[in-house]
Formats: sequence, C-alpha cells, structure tokens
Amino acid sequence: MKAQKYPDCKICGKKIPNSRKYNAWTCSIKCHLKNIRINARRRELHRKMEVLLHYGGNPPKCACCGESHIEFLLIDHMTGDGNKHRHGKYRYSGSSFYIWLIKNNFPDSFQVLCSNCNFTKRNMNKKFCKVHHMELYK
Repeated sequence: MKAQKYPDCKICGKKIPNSRKYNAWTCSIKCHLKNIRINARRRELHRKMEVLLHYGGNPPKCACCGESHIEFLLIDHMTGDGNKHRHGKYRYSGSSFYIWLIKNNFPDSFQVLCSNCNFTKRNMNKKFCKVHHMELYK
C-alpha cells in the first residue's frame, strides 16, 4: 500500500491531516484565521497603494514637502471636510475610505500629504502647511 502524501500548511508548515475540517491550505482554524488576516492586510495595502499612486504620482509623494515614504503618506481632503467622511452617514475611514475613492472614480478634491504636513495644515486651517509654505501665512 502506498503512503499518502499530505500537503503542508501554508502558514505553519505542518502536515495537514487527512481528516481535516478546514480548507486544503491550512492545518487548523487558528492557521486559517491567520491566513484570512494576512490576505485582508495585503488587499488593504494594495488599495492604499492604488489610491496613493493616483493622487500622488509614481512614486507617490507629499504635495507639500515631497516626502515619499509610503508609511508616512495620507490622503487629505483639500476642502477640509474630512469630518463628513469620518462621522457622516457611511463613516468612511481607513480601508473603507480607499474603497470609496476607487468606486467613485477618484474625486478631484483629494491630495497626498505626509503625516506632518497634514497635521500642520489641519491645525492652521490652510491649503498647505506653514513649515514649507511660509508665504501663505503672512
């Protein structure tokens, strides 16, 4: 009689038993849930990158200071009405906001800013931050 070959779990590498109750890629519910989280994070980063590339160019960069580290880049409401998305009827924020932007064909009232410029702009209530555009604050 031939020895059966069992596939390896793609998360932890253990052999998947023949009597598994989960999908064919993971050995346990714990690995299955971890796989779901990994895939969800991958989709979220892909959406964020798609939005940043559209609004910030290739490679994406801050419209104010030119910062290009993806970890620091955010989508900014140029009109200052971000509360409508965060606290409105649908409460768009994070990955759901990226989905909204994509489904609405990338509206023109958004730009890419780094965290520092976005924070400074919001506190000064101007179009650009005070650090990089002093002439707007005189």
